[in-house]
Parts: sequence; structure tokens; C-alpha cells
Amino acid sequence: MDEGDTSASIKGEILSRYVFSVGRSEKIAEVVDQVSDSLKEKVPDHIREKARQMARQELQRRLEELDMSVSEARGYGTLLAATQAHMASLLDLLERES
Repeated sequence: MDEGDTSASIKGEILSRYVFSVGRSEKIAEVVDQVSDSLKEKVPDHIREKARQMARQELQRRLEELDMSVSEARGYGTLLAATQAHMASLLDLLERES
């Protein structure tokens, strides 16, 4: 896996995590509409590279804000994926009880 793939993976994990407050979860980021493959192919390489660079910079900024290393973010993503369904079930149960 190259650096771009790793960054995208970690960024996806960070952006898709849930914030738990007041017994409920709120999605941090909304899903962006999909762009067709034919439209993606028309994007010039220098624009793609700039977008990758911006994504890496934003990921680094966000990890610094969270005081988290890349390896910690990977570990967090792994734990989150393994427990996300259970947390959602628990939150549903708590919301019904309150």
C-alpha cells in the first residue's frame, strides 16, 4: 500500500467515526456525491496530485489536532471497525430507554 492509499484509508476512518455525546451519535462528515469514472478520467494529473497533497496536509493537520500518530489512527480505525456495530446497537438501546 503506498502513502496515498494509507492516507486515504486513515482519513476515511477518521472522518467516518462517530462522536458520542448525550447518549446519541452524530456523523462528523456526510457522504459526498459520487463522481462518474468518465469525469474522474478527465481530471488532469497535476490537479489529482494537488488534491492528494491537500488531503495529506489536512490529514496531518487533523492528526496533530487530535494528538494522534498515523499508527495510532490505524489502530483506532481497526478497533472502530471491529466495534462499530456493537456501539450502534448499544446507542439504539440507550436511546429507546431514555
